[in-house]
Amino acid sequence: MAFFSSNKKEDKPAVQESSLSIIASGMQIQGDLIIEGDIRIEGVVKGDVYCKSRLVVGPKGRIIGKIDSNFATVSGIIEGKIIVRDTLQLTETANIQGDIITDKMTVQAGAVFSGNCKMGEEAKEIIQKDYPIDKIPQSLT
Repeated sequence: MAFFSSNKKEDKPAVQESSLSIIASGMQIQGDLIIEGDIRIEGVVKGDVYCKSRLVVGPKGRIIGKIDSNFATVSGIIEGKIIVRDTLQLTETANIQGDIITDKMTVQAGAVFSGNCKMGEEAKEIIQKDYPIDKIPQSLT
């Protein structure tokens, strides 16, 4: 039984921390956003939003532009095309004015949606053809 540790460093695998970006209520951003991690939007974004992870638009959030994300939960207002590669959730306070292309979608009673919707295999084909993952803008770093 050893009470002393050696000075030898162990090689530990790098731990990737998930990051959460927040656009707070009262903030307004004009321009496209490219997010590697998760983002929560409670303010206003005028521009396209590219999120490689999870996008949450809170009840006070508003996006005027296209969304391209792996997962999304919308409780606010979206004016523009929505492309979600996996699951889109529309809560009872969601208000969508634009077309939706997603693999799966859940819609709570009270959500408002005005536009066209493509889901399932048809949506997957459209995404692969027109919105391939390698065409998502890369971060500037």
